[in-house]
Amino acid sequence: MVDHLNPEPGRERSRTPEPMPAAPDTAADREVAVGPLVGRPTEAVQQWLDGELPAAEARRANPREVQLWDRITEETERRRRMTTPAPLLENVMKAITPAEQQAPGLMDRIKRALGGEK
Repeated sequence: MVDHLNPEPGRERSRTPEPMPAAPDTAADREVAVGPLVGRPTEAVQQWLDGELPAAEARRANPREVQLWDRITEETERRRRMTTPAPLLENVMKAITPAEQQAPGLMDRIKRALGGEK
């Protein structure tokens, strides 16, 4: 059984919201040029990164992008040469149980991942 919760007499049926009138479309359909793609290297810089073009030509096309990629390369090389400090590697090795140490290849993978033995 449904209880009648509407206190006003004569309003037995439920009220449905009236549809809103459509707002006039003020924006016209038009094409807008967005310029060069943001976040994508220019063609000359892309060719330089692929090794197809000398750096001097890429610098003429877009010196800021070449400078950015030079810095990225320097940072990558610096991080590639980094190794894990010996105390950290020793602490990791101490935390591994003897049973885990017996797993084939596990110790080599751990040492390589931490930058220890190569």
